Amino acid sequence: MATKKSKKTTKKAVARKPAAKAAAGKGAGRGRGGVNKSAFIREQPPTMSAKDVVEAAAAQGITLTEGFVYNVRSNAKSKSGPKVAGKPGRRVVSGGALPEESAFRKLVVALGTARAKALLAEVEEKLAAVIAGR
Repeated sequence: MATKKSKKTTKKAVARKPAAKAAAGKGAGRGRGGVNKSAFIREQPPTMSAKDVVEAAAAQGITLTEGFVYNVRSNAKSKSGPKVAGKPGRRVVSGGALPEESAFRKLVVALGTARAKALLAEVEEKLAAVIAGR
């Protein structure tokens, strides 16, 4: 009877390159020249296209990709400052009118202009009498 030989695998030591340290801190995002790539991107005008930013960086010896530019700009927008909930103010009605004015207009529409004018004239007469001291 034939016997099967078991293949025993052994792990061979493989020479590997040391992994680049991606540590946060002073050296993060800096190439060999000590240039902070993210800072370079943030210094460029936001209207400048990603392709133009990559070209400007290449002119200064900095290697960037368009994807990296988009990523840095996106992160800058999300971290653009603390989101503080403001105190709710007075509700603005169309045209900046006060809520009472809006209610008055709705009442005029409901009553009709003739009845609203008659009621307004009556209120004016009574107010004039109060002012005159009658």
